[in-house]
Amino acid sequence: MTRNTTTTLAATCTFALLAASGCGTPAMTAADMAKIGPAVDLAPENLDIGTPVPVATNAVVTTVAFGSMGNPGSGHLTTVGLTDQKVTKAIDTSIGSDNFVRAEGGKVLVLDHTNGTLRVYDPKAGFKAPVEIKTGDMTQKAATSNPHDVALVPASSKALVTLYGNDAAHAVGLIDLATPAMGVVKWIALPQAMKDPDGKPEASEIHLCGGFAFVTVQDLDETNFAFTPTGPGRIIAIDLAKDAVDTTMGVITLMGANPNGFSRDGTGCDIVLTADAGSQFKAPDGGGGIERVDLTLRKSLGMVIKDSDLKGHPREISAKSKTLAYANLTLIEKGAPMDKFIGNQVVAIDPSTGKLLGTISQVGSFIAFAQVSPDKSQLFVGVHDPDFVTMMPKIGVYVVPADGTTKLGATPLDIGQGPYAIAFY
Repeated sequence: MTRNTTTTLAATCTFALLAASGCGTPAMTAADMAKIGPAVDLAPENLDIGTPVPVATNAVVTTVAFGSMGNPGSGHLTTVGLTDQKVTKAIDTSIGSDNFVRAEGGKVLVLDHTNGTLRVYDPKAGFKAPVEIKTGDMTQKAATSNPHDVALVPASSKALVTLYGNDAAHAVGLIDLATPAMGVVKWIALPQAMKDPDGKPEASEIHLCGGFAFVTVQDLDETNFAFTPTGPGRIIAIDLAKDAVDTTMGVITLMGANPNGFSRDGTGCDIVLTADAGSQFKAPDGGGGIERVDLTLRKSLGMVIKDSDLKGHPREISAKSKTLAYANLTLIEKGAPMDKFIGNQVVAIDPSTGKLLGTISQVGSFIAFAQVSPDKSQLFVGVHDPDFVTMMPKIGVYVVPADGTTKLGATPLDIGQGPYAIAFY
């Protein structure tokens, strides 16, 4: 699973369970380039020379009602100024209760996991009259598609949506924003893992780089609501020029299981970190952690730090630099007859050495996100549920310097409801 939870979990659980150092990038050889093909130009010397920091002045936060994961009603869309931390609450109060938000190309994109929709907002128009697009068709119902991530294809009107609830043949949907009423106009099939019996690859998050969309695939067995990894996770490369999986080296097999989001490891887009949640309902056993991946050579560079060393399952990773990143962990304690959920906690790590630097937050029953701002100066942490016993940290959005040592303060920003997802525009 990824991020907040799946639709089924949101409806039935009272808490959210989301679920050796890497080496440097090898030199690109002629044989490597021949394998990937002439159309792929992901060499580190081209992409690691310093990607401009995206211009952003605001954070956009989606919410759900405090402390309720079962039937929390509608969520809200709220903005926070990056410089003055001015909060503008409840810009839209009709967002689905299990949601996700992206900001790309001047648009704010909100996914409704439960009802299978994508809303497209224009901040310059005051977020008014968003366009809503269904993520299914007559054969693939939107309400069961469980859209998890969306990415706008550069220099086009197209968008890719990963559909966590769909089978392998319909795992990624192509939407044309110029014709929103049509919904998905093309399905992009992903290869199904041989040992995964449920037919769903659990396509999750998207990372655009060098003419490709790289999609994390979790390969979980959903039988009997188990969500158990059936093997190592994968990253699958979709050729944006062909709207299909790359036919040469299109699948990257990871070392860890159950991969979640991406974060750049450096200024380029081709070396990334991914958070492998592993067997997220069990105590950490080394099957997950933070992993470094080379999208140029299409291979894992190894685990940066294992979940057993983190003492928790990473739900997400957000890097400030090559020596500082933040991980949002799910803490599971060994027990009998079953392992015990403790809560979520944000920690700082050094990806260059694989060292755990320390804790940034107290334990909360659900910490929705921990994301570094685009200019790398601030860390935004969204606490949806406080600790079961201490009621700390309080519900709200915390903003602290992204220096690796500053912990959450006593008073968060009040955004009206429990924060659930964040993006920057």
